[in-house]
Amino acid sequence: LESFSSHGSTNRPSFDLQYGIIADSFALNAASRCTPSFSQDVMTRATELVADSADQDLEYLQSLRSSLEKQLKKAKEARMEAESVLSSAAECQSATRNVAIAHERHFGLLEQRLQKCYDEMRDDSDAYMVIGNTLSEVGIA
Repeated sequence: LESFSSHGSTNRPSFDLQYGIIADSFALNAASRCTPSFSQDVMTRATELVADSADQDLEYLQSLRSSLEKQLKKAKEARMEAESVLSSAAECQSATRNVAIAHERHFGLLEQRLQKCYDEMRDDSDAYMVIGNTLSEVGIA
């Protein structure tokens, strides 16, 4: 809020109201200069109310700040936990991928051994009678 300025014979406020901005209030200061003036009892009581209100506002703001700090702490803890879970998930994914690759290699080796056995059985027609032209069609009589 800006201070009062004099325009001719009357004092007129020259301020811009901005919502959401906390600033000092000059209402009592302005009220003390009004013509006709407020009684001293009214000004004293208003000053007391503003002082009480300021104490309550301070307590409220301190409480709000404490609450926000707690929420921020919990949010940071939750973020750290989420990052830990994400890291564990990435490790599990990598381990699963490595196991899949190892099994694929192992199955490839087994398939090669099976193909070799099939070829040997097909070539040794005296011992085995192989029915089928490919490994997937094989049948032994």
